[in-house]
This record gives sequence, C-alpha cells and structure tokens, in this order.
Amino acid sequence: MEPYIVGITGGSASGKTSFLNALNADFSKEEVCLISFDNYYKPLAQIPLDPNGQPNFDEPEALDIEAVVNDLEKLKNGQSYERAEYNFNVENWVPKILKHHSAKIIIVEGLFIFSEPEILKHLNLRIYIDAKDDLRWHRRVSRDRTERNVDAVTSKYQWQNHVEPSESKYLIPYKEIADIIILNNTSFDVGLQILKNHFKQQIQSNP
Repeated sequence: MEPYIVGITGGSASGKTSFLNALNADFSKEEVCLISFDNYYKPLAQIPLDPNGQPNFDEPEALDIEAVVNDLEKLKNGQSYERAEYNFNVENWVPKILKHHSAKIIIVEGLFIFSEPEILKHLNLRIYIDAKDDLRWHRRVSRDRTERNVDAVTSKYQWQNHVEPSESKYLIPYKEIADIIILNNTSFDVGLQILKNHFKQQIQSNP
C-alpha cells in the first residue's frame, strides 16, 4: 500500500512544531516520516525582497517547492533521501544532515501546503492548527528572540509586513478545506490524542 499522506498547516507560532514533536514521540521512523518546509528555504540571496528591500520568508518564492514535491514523491515510491537542516542564517550553527526514509505515514508540514496544488493533490488528510492572533504574536516574538536571534523590532516588522499579508493570501482562504481544525490557544491535547488514535488505525491497516 502507498503511504498515508497527512498535511499539517497553521499560522506562524500556532504551535505546529510542538504538536508534531508530541505526535512523533509515539511512533517509530518506520511508522511516521516528517517533511518540514523549514528545511526547504532557498539561500538568503534568493529570498524575495519586500518593497523596503527586506527579505520576505513568507512568500512561496522563498521556498524550493519543487524540491518538496520531488522528495515527497520519492517517499511515496519507497525511496529515501537526505537534506541539510536549514539554519535560518544563525551564525555558527552547523546544520545537521537529515535522513528521511519512507514510512507508513508521511507528514508534510508548512505554510503553503494547501495553496500549492502539486502538494495538495497528494494529501489524504488535511489538518489546520489554529490559535488566536495575539497569542501567536507573543509566541513568535519569544521564539524569534531565543531561537533565531531576531530582535523585537524586526519581529514586529516581519509580522506586519510579511506574516499577516502572507497568511491572508495563502493560508486563511484555504482553512475551509481542512478535514480537521485543532485549536491551540491553551492546549492541543485532545486533538493530539484523536490524531494519534487515527494514525494507529492507519498503521494497523497497512501491515
């Protein structure tokens, strides 16, 4: 049987990474493989610029979508591949080489998975993780500061000029095609358990 393909999207700082970490903790690499858009950004010199000349990572052109599709198709065909972890331009961060092997369930995670037809057509299940805008904003500022060495002024600029316009164009209009919407204002535990149970059923049906 072909792998079961699950697409997970949501706005910036909605909790996708935390959700995926909690989800993957219950499954082996033979059972679940994750493709994350975070590792498909183009080199900084190829990132599109906004009207003020600032790199905009929230446009589809910032990502190598073709590579995502190619790697997804490799996994569907039972093949493996390697890809360097993207370092978000943080100095002195040596990226790891990530090894991906085909599995019974393949998760594709990223902002544009519903708006890109070549990715959307592969998805058997579409999941949208949602949270209040003000909560996501505070999470984003904290993450930018601690994980990506981005100051609050830059975070605010990117949120207003990149994140919000991109979500309005490439994310929110596609929310209605999600099969499941998981709210993460305080906790995603209920949605997480439902998805874990669903995964276990899929794995059992694909011995």
